[in-house]
Amino acid sequence: MSNLSSVITYDNEFFWDATKNKKLVFQKCKKCGHVIWPPSNICPICYSTDITTITSKGKGKVYSFGVFRVPFHESVKENIPYILAVVELEEGPMVVSNIANYSAENLKCGCEVKLIWETKEDFSIFKFEPV
Repeated sequence: MSNLSSVITYDNEFFWDATKNKKLVFQKCKKCGHVIWPPSNICPICYSTDITTITSKGKGKVYSFGVFRVPFHESVKENIPYILAVVELEEGPMVVSNIANYSAENLKCGCEVKLIWETKEDFSIFKFEPV
């Protein structure tokens, strides 16, 4: 059993359910069009509660990144070095995720990336790789 159950709430359950089907979803305000991240029951721009769900195309650009060369926990020891990045998606939200299948020495801010998935136990984790 994963530790995911400790982070699932009423507000974000739709997000984690979608990852089981390898879909990256966000909420979008029907009133002002703002794409909401992290999940919320109210739009942070216009305070509307009229919210729908959209599926991301999975395309974006690296906004910022860091390279981890020392494991902060035993569970990530085998993945050293790894890249953790802030990715700005075409839909608007910025998400934090790993950059996979790429050398940290060649990565640059502004690099175009696409969504990939890694399956873990009873859920999937979204990651990105350069286009």
